[in-house]
Amino acid sequence: KRVSANSVKILKICEDVNAELRHNQKILTLLQLLEFISFGNDVTELELDFVQTVSDTFNVPKDEYENAKAFIFGNYEALPHKENLLAITSEPSTLTEKQLIRQQLDSPIYILHLLSSDMYVLKYTGTQTLRINGHVIKPNWGYIFDRGASVRSPLFAPIYYSDVTSIFLNAEATDKMVFT
Repeated sequence: KRVSANSVKILKICEDVNAELRHNQKILTLLQLLEFISFGNDVTELELDFVQTVSDTFNVPKDEYENAKAFIFGNYEALPHKENLLAITSEPSTLTEKQLIRQQLDSPIYILHLLSSDMYVLKYTGTQTLRINGHVIKPNWGYIFDRGASVRSPLFAPIYYSDVTSIFLNAEATDKMVFT
């Protein structure tokens, strides 16, 4: 009975928040919730149900939610739509077709494109000191990779927002070309 009452309260809060936020703010909130529960020892079914309820109430497309969940949890191989993933590595990767090479990078940087909000989320899995817009990147934390952003290191050439978007845009342009 208590769980049911809490569920109704949660749903009401989600509906209120849904009415106040723009779509990209809802996506950001969802990403932060996923990140918050991912830092615990084990993610419980109750936590996942809660975040799923938030996602449903915020009208986040199911495939985008599944991609975001796998991405934030660091389970890149399980992304259902790998065409929305960019791997920045020191050598070619088989994980995704979208790749950018930076020779001195010790571990991959992954960037997920969330289509419904046209947002890019970045995660770095290594130990080098990298900076996004002058701020140190903490390993395995998600960062919004916004317009004008860059990732810098003294070991390799900067990675600019335009570098990332051009890879996704080129892939979309090639996918949609039809000659008859």
